[in-house]
Amino acid sequence: MKNQLKLTFIYLFICLCHSAANGQSQLKHWYISPYEINVTSSSPAVIPMLGTPPPARQISNGIYDLNGDLLFYTTVDASQNYLEVYDRNNNLMGSVGLFYQGVTSEISIVPAYGNDGCSNNKYYIFTAGTSPVGSVGCTGSEGILNESIIDMNLNSGMGGIASNFVQVDAICGYENSGIAVGKLHGDQRYIYFSGTNSNIHGQIDKLILDASGNVSLSSSFATPTFANFQTQEMDLSPNGDYLAFANIHSSTLGAGYRYYIIGLDGNGNFINNSYQQFNLNDDPLNQQEEGGRGVEFYQSGSITKLFIGGGGLGIYSVDIPNVAIQVAVSGSANYGFSQLEMANNNYIYAGSSDDIGAIDPAPSFPVMVPGSNINTVATIIPGSLYPFYCLPDQIDGENYDNIIPAQVTFDVTSVG
Repeated sequence: MKNQLKLTFIYLFICLCHSAANGQSQLKHWYISPYEINVTSSSPAVIPMLGTPPPARQISNGIYDLNGDLLFYTTVDASQNYLEVYDRNNNLMGSVGLFYQGVTSEISIVPAYGNDGCSNNKYYIFTAGTSPVGSVGCTGSEGILNESIIDMNLNSGMGGIASNFVQVDAICGYENSGIAVGKLHGDQRYIYFSGTNSNIHGQIDKLILDASGNVSLSSSFATPTFANFQTQEMDLSPNGDYLAFANIHSSTLGAGYRYYIIGLDGNGNFINNSYQQFNLNDDPLNQQEEGGRGVEFYQSGSITKLFIGGGGLGIYSVDIPNVAIQVAVSGSANYGFSQLEMANNNYIYAGSSDDIGAIDPAPSFPVMVPGSNINTVATIIPGSLYPFYCLPDQIDGENYDNIIPAQVTFDVTSVG
């Protein structure tokens, strides 16, 4: 009996310590195997990952604890068709996402509700991909949203895949899809998934992720105004009032607009006729705005801006709600094709073909800050056309720095 009591005490002690160590601020670490990027300072540190990690071709991300110790990370395999998950010792757990012809739509990692780092230590990975023609009742191709589960209690605490490739939504149409995950509403999160429906044009589904990890369709929003939009990045404003996305090659699809903003109510539902659609004032004919990604909200007090990627025109700051007020970000000409992401150090980052550039979003006339660029990893991904254009994502509406000590919260990240 004494031995049994002693073992029980040790287990609880370890569990409580592990739980306490997992409360953390968002996006302190990004990963581009074999390097780890610490973005907590104005001059991000790039350090080698331990051991022998696999080669990576795009920016990825992982889950880590308060001490900065890695739990697991994701990366795109050499063929760029699968998202792979590795444990902290660089052992492959398996593949959790299939992409269409190497197109990496957004990927979201979401902690299970009530994740305590002990008995409940699960994470949901959502990926956008494809399903065989006709498999979900579509006459052509279709975009699907898959859910996989990582359970860190498997394999003696090294983690493993508990469930894989569970289809939770499908939209008939093209395979480029965006994913945006919202902050907690009670014990639920809202997930927004985009796709092109050949019958009703552009479609965005609102889904509910409940406390048990189940996903259900809540509502859909579609309008012919969207035409056949394709996107690789969506973003929610920190206050949950707006959902934005960038359209890929909209001029060839007949939409005529590159950027869209949709109003949301207090329950995350679409407000009918609230959407705005616009192009850059500097390019009214929509000739240079390539992409389908490049949207990131910035909020400070009553000020809301949307940063957008304008292809060869660079990056612009757009006033919300007056989208006609647009300010070019000085020095951003090489970064306009990238996804955009706010990091822990309050800079917005954008990728070029050979580095990751930092933007100070606070000034009235935002500028690139060359001294804060992440450029020492530029030579580690040979053969990739756009190694730095797909950046991690996060839940912007949750302030992880102000979590009370009794509440355990984890990062939510994406790579697109």
